[in-house]
Amino acid sequence: MIDILKWRKTVSYTQEFKTKIITEVKEVNAISPVSRKHGIAVSTISGWIKASETKIDYKADIKNKTLKDEVKGLKTKLADAELELMILKDLLKKTYQH
Repeated sequence: MIDILKWRKTVSYTQEFKTKIITEVKEVNAISPVSRKHGIAVSTISGWIKASETKIDYKADIKNKTLKDEVKGLKTKLADAELELMILKDLLKKTYQH
């Protein structure tokens, strides 16, 4: 009996190549033709796509949180400035009411 796993070859792909394949899949909007063209399993390409989307989403989440924190800080500063302006206007009215 032949051991099939012995014949299996492990191949390593560069990140640049993976990115090229992912881009090609997005252009044709299908994994199968790209898989056949390059002789790479559909599941392998699907894994690359999933991994790249996870990285992108993670980076987007970090950027989103940073932006949300910045907006919150700016809203607080704006509220403080508006309150200060209201107090100064009120003080100015009282000063020149004579």
